[in-house]
Amino acid sequence: MYDLVNRAVETLENEFLILEDVAGELKTKYLESDDEARSRIVRAAEIGAINSSDIVPVYREFKNPSHEAFLEPTRWSLLNAFTETIKKYTPQRVDVSYAALNRGFGLDGNRPELWN
Repeated sequence: MYDLVNRAVETLENEFLILEDVAGELKTKYLESDDEARSRIVRAAEIGAINSSDIVPVYREFKNPSHEAFLEPTRWSLLNAFTETIKKYTPQRVDVSYAALNRGFGLDGNRPELWN
C-alpha cells in the first residue's frame, strides 16, 4: 500500500511540474497574428476541444477577454478564451474539452497538437 501511495504522489508531482512549466511557456509565447489565432481555434474544433459552433465565440473572447489579465495575445490568453467558452458545456463535454485542450496546448507534457 505504501508503494502505491508513493507512486501516486510522485506521479502527481511530475504532472504538476509539467503543468507549471508549460503554463509558464504559454504566458510568454505570443500569437503572431489574428490569422494564427483563428487557425488554432478551428484546429481545436477539429480535435474536439470545442463545438464548431463555438469558433466565433472563442475568437471574440480572445480578442475581447472577460478578464484584464488576458489582454496580451499569448497562447495563455487563447487557452483562457477556450475555457471561458466551454463553461456552458455539460460536465461530460467539459471533461472531453479539457482533455483535448491539454493535448492541444501540450499541458499533458507532449508536443502541443494545435501547433503541429
